[in-house]
Amino acid sequence: MPCKQHISKSAMNISLYLLYVSLIVSSCQGHNISGKDNRVHCSLNINTETGRLSARRPNLQNQPALEKDRYKIRQAFIAAPGNSLIVADYGQ
Repeated sequence: MPCKQHISKSAMNISLYLLYVSLIVSSCQGHNISGKDNRVHCSLNINTETGRLSARRPNLQNQPALEKDRYKIRQAFIAAPGNSLIVADYGQ
């Protein structure tokens, strides 16, 4: 593989890490993890101009699309026993 492709692939890996993984990990080290259930919790905002929900600290809505999740980042999200996770997307 030529050097340019290696650099491009490394840059993409760093971007994925910074965008998805590091935000969740830093939340686990901060105050966004509940000692009661050992799960990461975000803040949801229902007062948006579009009427959609937004999330922050961390933004758990900002995850790679299923077809683009080549590093299996979505597998870090595990439902509590007896519960399910649902993937949904509002139509544009």
